[in-house]
Amino acid sequence: MSTMQNSNLIAAAVGATIGVISVATVFIYNRVMERQQHSAMNSNIDRVNRKVAELKAELEELRAQQANLQKSRKKRLVKRQVYSNDNTYTGTEDVDIDTYSIAGTDIGDEEFFDCSDDELDIENGLCYRTSEGTISENLELLSLDKDSEDHTLHSVIYHKLKTLVKEHPDDVEIVWRFARSCYHCSIQVNNSERQKEYIFEGCDACEHLLHISHGNLYKWYAILVGVKSKFLPTKGKIEYGYLFKEYVEKALEINPHDSFLHHLMGRFKFEVSELSWIERKVASTLFGEVPSATYQDAIPHFETAEKLSQKPHHENTLLLGKSYIAVGKYQEGVSWLSRLEEIPVNTDEETRVQGEARKLLEKYSEYCT
Repeated sequence: MSTMQNSNLIAAAVGATIGVISVATVFIYNRVMERQQHSAMNSNIDRVNRKVAELKAELEELRAQQANLQKSRKKRLVKRQVYSNDNTYTGTEDVDIDTYSIAGTDIGDEEFFDCSDDELDIENGLCYRTSEGTISENLELLSLDKDSEDHTLHSVIYHKLKTLVKEHPDDVEIVWRFARSCYHCSIQVNNSERQKEYIFEGCDACEHLLHISHGNLYKWYAILVGVKSKFLPTKGKIEYGYLFKEYVEKALEINPHDSFLHHLMGRFKFEVSELSWIERKVASTLFGEVPSATYQDAIPHFETAEKLSQKPHHENTLLLGKSYIAVGKYQEGVSWLSRLEEIPVNTDEETRVQGEARKLLEKYSEYCT
């Protein structure tokens, strides 16, 4: 996932959950947005664009269904080919499904190797079946993971995974990837109603599997919950703030070395710390208790994210420096902010972060002398 997408994700998942707590601001903001959305929905251009998008989506879904049928057939043929009659493995595990040839065998076009309900648990194979009868098509999922790094393929991936989820709604490996895909697609559309559809669809797919302890399922459910909160009234935003925190914590228990999860938790605590006393008091009186945290609570998560991340995360470094400054540790804060001067920037968002860091350095460097 790119740094730009990470920043967008944080703004949605955490900002929407916590940042709109001031009651007066919330109501003014919601009314302005409702009017803008109403105007946009009445626009002829918007209607035409939406219709074109729907037609493209239907076409992609039909293509995905056709591709899945073809792959399903080829996988069964491969399974028949690599096992001999005495049930010993005779082929190679490095099978290219799309180019696999059955020339020289007696397998006909209409003949398939059927997997029975009580078998099929092949390590590194084409598929596996759990005791509940769910199926994960490992090679295809790994291919989709790689493709997800290309934002131009997000719509295609979404439709492929949507088809798989319909076929295997209880397969957690498919569902969490579908949740990720719903998020990716939601940030690429400008229509708020379509964004809402993506986010709610991803949440719904996850919710009946939350009894399964799975780090990626909890991680992407938490992210979607954070984005979903922006479509809710203020009381719902606060309630979803707790839900966001709960599932990030659960994901961290399973994957404690996930740098992005630590960044999410640090960002959540940082945003909570930013609330003024009056904002917290008014929101608590009208809507219920607001989550509590301090800048000091956020620092360990930001530091852990820095240690675990395999590449620079500009936003994390900035917030770590700001957290240290907020607790009066100016030397540590300036030290972290100074590192941003040495990190190359590749996007407008990274440039913005670097610019903010420079302003803070101008202000607080003198505190260290």
